[in-house]
Amino acid sequence: MAAAAAAIFFVGAVDAHGPTRQRAEASVEINAPVDKVWAAVGDFGNMNWHPAVTDTRIEGAGTDDAVRTLVLDSGDTIVEEIRRYDEERMTYAYRATEFDVDVLPVSNYTGNITVSANDDGTSTVLWRAAFTRAEQQNDPPEHLNEEAAHAAINALYEEGLAALKAQLEGAR
Repeated sequence: MAAAAAAIFFVGAVDAHGPTRQRAEASVEINAPVDKVWAAVGDFGNMNWHPAVTDTRIEGAGTDDAVRTLVLDSGDTIVEEIRRYDEERMTYAYRATEFDVDVLPVSNYTGNITVSANDDGTSTVLWRAAFTRAEQQNDPPEHLNEEAAHAAINALYEEGLAALKAQLEGAR
């Protein structure tokens, strides 16, 4: 009897799976010099280039422990803290610490933005993320599963990068 119960438990444990770390990335080439592009995205305290962000509040600007609160057009907020900032390499990494999973259906979200110069005078912005789905239990509801997490991150990145491109190329 104990062996049968153990066998059933073992089979269930093998079939069970929690969230796995996911990755996403998006990039855009912008017809603008790298310094101009970095000036727009490199200021951790100002994300006005993203159309979903109506305001950015910053605490500890210019420090290694800066925290920003993004106010979204929906009225919701996302709080993010800087993890690494490298002005010379034009890159920074951050992590989201507070947000509603109905707004961003992920958990353990970290992001990285890098700006690089291209040989033809244009610039490339690369935005990367690592995250898990919002629901940590097995069999999450559709709005909190891996597909929903990827869709939300991809939409966020594509919308932001398209707006950045339009803003910088239109304001020459």
